[in-house]
Amino acid sequence: MKFSTHIAVFFLLIFASLSCSEEPTAGSAVGPDTEEMMDVEEGSTLGREFPMESADGNLIEEQEIESAECQGSCAGKSCGSDGCGGSCGVCDPGESCTASGQCKNTGAGVPFGGECTSTESCKASSSKWPECLNEQCASGLCLFPVCTQSCGFLADEENNETGAVGPDGVEDSGFQSCSGAVDGPYGDGFRCVDVSPTPGIFEGKCFPGTTFKACTSSAE
Repeated sequence: MKFSTHIAVFFLLIFASLSCSEEPTAGSAVGPDTEEMMDVEEGSTLGREFPMESADGNLIEEQEIESAECQGSCAGKSCGSDGCGGSCGVCDPGESCTASGQCKNTGAGVPFGGECTSTESCKASSSKWPECLNEQCASGLCLFPVCTQSCGFLADEENNETGAVGPDGVEDSGFQSCSGAVDGPYGDGFRCVDVSPTPGIFEGKCFPGTTFKACTSSAE
């Protein structure tokens, strides 16, 4: 029976050692050093600081990530938009800016600001409508019933209706990329307006008028 007593004592010692083993407490880590992992300094990337070493052993320097910006271009243009809201120039008096960004003498058609209208050979039922309207204008652009031209903003830093700071797709007052219009059906006051339906793509056209309001629906 002494042998059995020794076995019982042996198992009791094992049980006691297991029941007294240290359990994880608040602040202790299981696995990697949690406190070290969570110590992410402000400005660091996921707790890692640059320079870091890439898989091929080269150092990766910290680089500032900039959002992609529209890059305007005036290559082959002398007027109108650079494609990003900027201007490629303004035509001289007696000239109109074509859709391709060329200054064209108005002697070859109705000048900027003049009337483009339906005729016997150019009407809504015609197969050439509305191109036949554009053909009447020296610029090749009819904003029925007035000949207009392409344009680019010289400045757009405030809301033309409210005066609040911020672009609104209408050239600011005092900047005249749409100057030089003749006194036609809507007078000679025009403003450059972005008419593109696609965000990020600029399409400037000279619109008659001085103040414009934002559309509240696609029907306007």
